[in-house]
Amino acid sequence: MNLASFSESFSIAVAALRAAKARAALTVLGVAIGVTAVMAMSALVQGINQGVAEAFNQLGQETFFVMRHFQAGVNVNDGSTQPWMHRPNLEISDVEAIRRLESIGMVGYRSDAFASASARGEKIAGLPVLGMSENWGEVDGGEIIEGRNFTEADDRSSAPVVVINQAVSKQLFPTGIAVGKEVRVGNARLRVIGLYREPPNAFQKLAADNPVAVVPYRTLLKNFDTWPDAFSILLKPKKGLKQDEVMDSVIALMRQRHSLRPGDPNDFDVVPQAKMLESFQAFTSTFFLIMIAMASIGLTVGGVGVIGIMMIAVTERTKEIGVRKALGARRSEILVQFLVEAVLVTLVGAIIGMLAGWGIARLVAALTPIPAAVPLWAVVTALCAAVVTGIGFGLYPAARASKLDPVTALRYE
Repeated sequence: MNLASFSESFSIAVAALRAAKARAALTVLGVAIGVTAVMAMSALVQGINQGVAEAFNQLGQETFFVMRHFQAGVNVNDGSTQPWMHRPNLEISDVEAIRRLESIGMVGYRSDAFASASARGEKIAGLPVLGMSENWGEVDGGEIIEGRNFTEADDRSSAPVVVINQAVSKQLFPTGIAVGKEVRVGNARLRVIGLYREPPNAFQKLAADNPVAVVPYRTLLKNFDTWPDAFSILLKPKKGLKQDEVMDSVIALMRQRHSLRPGDPNDFDVVPQAKMLESFQAFTSTFFLIMIAMASIGLTVGGVGVIGIMMIAVTERTKEIGVRKALGARRSEILVQFLVEAVLVTLVGAIIGMLAGWGIARLVAALTPIPAAVPLWAVVTALCAAVVTGIGFGLYPAARASKLDPVTALRYE
C-alpha cells in the first residue's frame, strides 16, 4: 500500500468516526480511563521515588545500617512466629563496641514511640517521639533554629529534655515561645530545649506539617514503651574507606558479640543505603503494577468497544465496501482502512488520557511536596498500548470487511 492509499484510508476513517461520535464515546472513555491511571500512577511513583532518593542522599552514599531485622519489599505474614523474632535485641552496648572500631567515622542510633502530648491546655494525640543519639542532626539534617540540641551527657543521664519541630510548637504553644517551657509527653514531663526545622528536600513541606518530638535515646527507654526491633544503628565509614570493607568489620564484630560460630547465619542485618532505597522502590513498584493491572481493565473495555463499533460499521457500510471493491480496491486497502479507524479511536482515548494524567500530575505537584512529573516512557507506553489495543481488537472486524464478496456487498440493503 502506498502513501496515497493510506492517506485515503485515514480520511475515510476520520469521516466515519465523525459520523458516529456517540458510538465511539464508550470506547474512547474506556481507553482514556486506563491511560489516565497509567500516567497518573507513573508520575506519582516517580515523584515519590525521587523525593525518597534525595532524602537518602542527604545521609551520604556510604551510609549503612545495623538492624535486628530488615524486611525488604512487600511481605505477607500468616500470623505465625517469624524466625527473626528469635534474634537477640540490639543494645546500646553494641553501639559502644562499634564506635571503638577504627574504620568507623560516625555512629548514630535511634528508636521510636508514640504518645499523647499536652501543654497549657493544648493537646496532640499520637505524637511520634524519636529517641536519638546526640548527633542526630548529622543524620537527619535540618537545623536548630531556637535553643539547643541535647548533648551526650543528656543522653547518658536520661535527661527529661526534648527538641520539637515547628508543627509541635504551633499546636502546643500557638501564642508563645516553646523553648524553656514544659510539656507532658505520655507520662513524662519534659522541658523543651530546642526548636528545629526539617532539612530541605522534596518532602520538607509535608514533614514540617507533621508534629515530631526528638528526645535522647535513653530518655525514650526510661519513659516510653518501644519495640525491640525498632532500634537501629546508622554508620558512616571513615573518609577514604570503602563501605564493603567497613561493613565486613562490623559484621565480624557483631558475630563475635553474639557468639556465632563459623557457618551460623547472622542474627542481625547489615544493610547499605542503596539496598534501603531499592527496597522502597520495589514497594512502590508493587503498587504501580497493581495500577497497571487495573488500567488494563479500562483498555480491555475499550478493546471490546472497538470490536462492537467496528462490527456495526462493517455492517452499515457493506454496500460502500462493495462499491470500493468494484472500483478496484484491494483486500489489503479495505483491511487497512478499518484498522486505521480502530486505531484512531484508541489513539483519541490515549491522548485524552495522557492530558488527564498530566493534569493530575501537575495538580499533585502543586498541592503536595511530591515532585510528580509524567516520565517520557509512560507517554510512549500509553501510545503503544493504544495502537496495540486498536490493532488487536480491530483486526477481526477489519478482516471480515476485507473478505466481503463485492457482488454480495453491492446487493446488501
